Amino acid sequence: MVGVSTIVVNAVKFGYDRYGPQGAVAAAVALGASYVVIRKVVPIFADISEERIEELHTRATEDDELADMLGEAFAERFGDRADTL
Repeated sequence: MVGVSTIVVNAVKFGYDRYGPQGAVAAAVALGASYVVIRKVVPIFADISEERIEELHTRATEDDELADMLGEAFAERFGDRADTL
């Protein structure tokens, strides 16, 4: 499982390697803004509760759960039409 700190460190390293100290700061700001958008803005426009997002995040970080989630979402979205695709 990948932790948040690992993602932050890798983003800052990437920004620093590409653009120096300014790139490291820009990468950290972009990562923070992405986090805010995903956690706060998406639920408002998608009508999804924060609890549901937390549940999906937990399931996605567990082994083999992401494939199950995608399969469930596909079946929910397309239903019986999935067989004809």
